[in-house]
Amino acid sequence: MSDSPGGDETRIAPTAGPGAKAHLQPGDAFGPRYQIIRELGAGGMGVVYQAWDEVLGVAVAMKVIRRDSGIGTAAMQDVERRFKRELLLARQVTHRNVVRIHDLGDVEGTKYITMTFVDGEDLATTLKREGTLPVQRVLRIARQVASGLQAAHEASVVHRDLKPANIMIDAEDHALLMDFGIAQSANARATAPGAPHGVAPAPSAAPAIRHDDATMMAPAAADETVMAPSSRELETIGSGSGSGSGGSHPSGRTPSSAADSITVGSVIGTMDYMSPEQSKGEPVDHRTDIYAFGLILRDLLLGKRKRPHGQSPWDALQIRIKKAPEPLASINPAIPAALDALITKCVQLDPKDRFEKTSDLTDALAKLDDDGNLIPEPVTKRMTPAMMAVAGVALAGAIGGTWYFARGTGLVDHKPVSVLVADFTNSSNDPVFTGLVEQEMTLGVEGASFISAFPRRDAMRVVNDIKKGPALDDETAGLVARREGLNVVVGGSIAAKGTGYVVAVKAMNVSDQKVLLDWNTTAATKNDVLPAVRRAAERVRKTLGDTNTSNAANDQETFSASSLEAAKAYTEAQDLNWAGKTDAAIDGYQKTISIDPNFGRAHAGLAAIYANLGRTDEAEASYQKALGLLNRMTEREKLRTRGGYYLFKRNYDKAIEEYDALLKKYPADTSGMANLALAQFYRRDMKTALEMGRRASDLYPNNVIRKNNAALFAMYAGDFDEAARLANDVIQLNPAFVKAYVALGLSNLAQGKTADAVSAFTKLGQIDTAAARGFSASGLIDIALFERRDQDALKLLTDAIAVDRAAKDKSSLGRRLALRANILVGRGDKVGALRDAREAVTLGADESILYPAGRALIDAGQPAEALELAADLDNRLENEPRLYGALLRGEAALAAGRARAALNAFQDAQKLGDSWMGRLSLGRAYLALKALPEASAEFDRCLSRKGEATSIFLDDRPTFHVFTDVGALVDRAKAGLGGK
Repeated sequence: MSDSPGGDETRIAPTAGPGAKAHLQPGDAFGPRYQIIRELGAGGMGVVYQAWDEVLGVAVAMKVIRRDSGIGTAAMQDVERRFKRELLLARQVTHRNVVRIHDLGDVEGTKYITMTFVDGEDLATTLKREGTLPVQRVLRIARQVASGLQAAHEASVVHRDLKPANIMIDAEDHALLMDFGIAQSANARATAPGAPHGVAPAPSAAPAIRHDDATMMAPAAADETVMAPSSRELETIGSGSGSGSGGSHPSGRTPSSAADSITVGSVIGTMDYMSPEQSKGEPVDHRTDIYAFGLILRDLLLGKRKRPHGQSPWDALQIRIKKAPEPLASINPAIPAALDALITKCVQLDPKDRFEKTSDLTDALAKLDDDGNLIPEPVTKRMTPAMMAVAGVALAGAIGGTWYFARGTGLVDHKPVSVLVADFTNSSNDPVFTGLVEQEMTLGVEGASFISAFPRRDAMRVVNDIKKGPALDDETAGLVARREGLNVVVGGSIAAKGTGYVVAVKAMNVSDQKVLLDWNTTAATKNDVLPAVRRAAERVRKTLGDTNTSNAANDQETFSASSLEAAKAYTEAQDLNWAGKTDAAIDGYQKTISIDPNFGRAHAGLAAIYANLGRTDEAEASYQKALGLLNRMTEREKLRTRGGYYLFKRNYDKAIEEYDALLKKYPADTSGMANLALAQFYRRDMKTALEMGRRASDLYPNNVIRKNNAALFAMYAGDFDEAARLANDVIQLNPAFVKAYVALGLSNLAQGKTADAVSAFTKLGQIDTAAARGFSASGLIDIALFERRDQDALKLLTDAIAVDRAAKDKSSLGRRLALRANILVGRGDKVGALRDAREAVTLGADESILYPAGRALIDAGQPAEALELAADLDNRLENEPRLYGALLRGEAALAAGRARAALNAFQDAQKLGDSWMGRLSLGRAYLALKALPEASAEFDRCLSRKGEATSIFLDDRPTFHVFTDVGALVDRAKAGLGGK
């Protein structure tokens, strides 16, 4: 909650006047449960405090009614009703984007209500400070607000006073709806004429409060909440020409005498954001909130609306409700047309012309990319009427409407269809089939290029959110599918029949609950069950429109007699891996392989984990085993495995080739999207990587690996706010996910938030794994070097080196020794530097060891040894090590005073890859050659690509200290230019 409420906040009371005092002080007890921490705001009738809740053990925001406010009894009773209404209605809405109400009570005659304390500010304050917000941030906020509104409307709660002051923005840029004090429940009320079926409007009557009795809400300001019995009486607000009452108005303006005498009661809301129907005292429903939502987006993009001099709030309202606003592009042509159209639809004068349902609004937002442009629909072939009938289950906007299609001319026969596989009822008395049948069905339905299976692990997280119990039965799966915007639910059963089994499958269209398929098949023996499940999956694909099922049997992985148990173990390992539980996932894959050594997918899964952990020898061995078993994999798994191997080998062009082929055949493959993003990242196309990474993450937002990849892509792209936000989201999903703290810590460091960076890396070190402690140490060392605390860095490094020696972690030890060598040579200790550099090069051949070790050798006077390392790197197959070999050759030449030769070497490196370190080296060479415009240009590129300096080897290991001297180099180049 904001410390300084915005000017359009729905207040308990106006801003404090001369006689208004808080009657509670910091440290005071308020009943047995609360202790006052500080006052957040006060007025003539109410006070807002931050207080400590002894029961919940957290700080809360507390609204109280002043006992000495002097308002009448009727007014006090109405305020108490508002308090109770706010509690009851807000409690109906449980959503991450809605502030939660905790308690309502009375302490010695003082009424109070408590809610979640939000560390941030309201959106009105943000808008006042910033003027306008960029499209990307507006959309990020809009999606969250719309999501919270949808939850409220689905709970039959209409806010009726939606405005920037009632939207809190916390420190992580999360948006939360608040202040349901004038909200109304739609339950038990008749549907109004013209309202969509099933949505009842809020009543138009409210308890009357005379303004001369209650100063709770002063009606003269356009951005404050007003209450009046009719539009005729409301017209007096701000329209009189009297001299006023002489009293102080909450917003600093003087209300007119006419306004001072009005009776307020039935027209409730804020004039600046009030819908036409609301201003006329007509029945309102959820569409009045949609109207206000559209006006808020207009203000965020164009700036707060300003009235001409002399125009009253009421006059402005009357103009607005008679003429729909002009398109945004007529004011700012840079506003994307798709976003403009969405907002224009929200603010139509007639509710029937707005979005019919709030879910339609959230769907429309999901169809926009981060820049507000419409995400292109997939190109489709002309379908026959029969094909159209089958494809009708593929609803527009499936999974948010975000689909990537590979480059090339391949056409897709169908719109993407999203499928959720529910729990199959296991009546076979054999537990091995529990979970295994669902895994095989999921794999089977994805045999069609246009079908994407929603991960069951993510579905179970949704189940936990809606508190439906641990099972994903058909009913619960339907709820999840509707919430996530999925198209089809597939369920079924397996039962024993004599000595064999019966596998039954049912597919249901989510939108109308129509049964699309009800079919069964038999299995003679236990080992025939999985082939039976595949036949059922083939029948599902065919029902959904797949015409390429003839070769499906040849596109399935074959299983040995022991594969049922192996497949069960593999399923469990996959779930652990996607949950970020790396060590447990390794154990699961190894268990799978111990049961069935020829289980190709298990070898591939194990290889991917080893690669992510930097255990290159083990990764290579596992990949080789997987590649030798490609003939036992589906076509999709073959492409995924080869793509993963090329990523591991850093042959990014080949990796992109494999993933392009994968997405050409299977456009909805989110794994392909995620890994194509990774390949583009390693090619240093950070913008494309971030875009692809966001899309892969947005499709399945609870996938910690993909979300954290998006956080890291944002960090490398220099979008540090977005990186920190995503990293915090990952930590919420999995507090032990190591790389989330790395993204958070480095993003904070790059923004100059050193204390926050230290906090992130310190918390990381408290996670009880070797990887967590190692990255924590690296982060704290990097911070010390960035702050030029070399002595502190050396102490931390020495401790970390001892840990690596004890653990026999050669790769980490080599990197740390090379780093220490550079610190020592900078401090004049050439002997120590040579010792560390020479040991480092014996511990690993990666450029992340050899390049910094070579730099230390050059600075310590041993360029010949460094050039031997450069020759080693030059002889590699991959471009990345060759790039650093060329950079080392350039450094040796630059140290010898041969700046022209150095420039040639750095330009050679640039041809192999556009690295941040290469740009810095080019700038230094140009500076040595006194080519100041060229030097300045290269240093400016280093500044604009600041994110890449966070980890120059793109391995997420902190190196931001290399950015320390860039500012000085920029100044040198520009000073030289200025001196010409």
